[in-house]
Amino acid sequence: MLLIFCYNDLLQNLALPHLSTEIIMIKFTFNKLVRDNTPQQQVATGAIVNFEELPKQELIRHLMLKLKEEADEVATASPKEVIEELADVLEVVDAIAETLGITSEQLIAKNKKSLTTEVVLQKAIIFAISL
Repeated sequence: MLLIFCYNDLLQNLALPHLSTEIIMIKFTFNKLVRDNTPQQQVATGAIVNFEELPKQELIRHLMLKLKEEADEVATASPKEVIEELADVLEVVDAIAETLGITSEQLIAKNKKSLTTEVVLQKAIIFAISL
């Protein structure tokens, strides 16, 4: 995965009378982990894109932020959108596991072990303690 840190959207013919002879450039900082093909897609549209590949420790930090972002999207998704958002969460979980050297088999085995030792989140129980 790549981090895009600066994305320039060129608006060459913005209709502003007092700036009619100047080229207007809007620049904004993105600072967001994106899919590997995003820079090429943006360049294909004519955008000027600066990006960098992250060292492992930075990648892990950004993957954790991405996981929070994707989880928030699941929480606010409509019933029709939920499956797509959950798939995005799984994609990020897979990327975190791969970056940390955890295999899919290890992840599945851990999940199966957890499911056999305790039934997890199937009875819709809310636990509240009043002190």
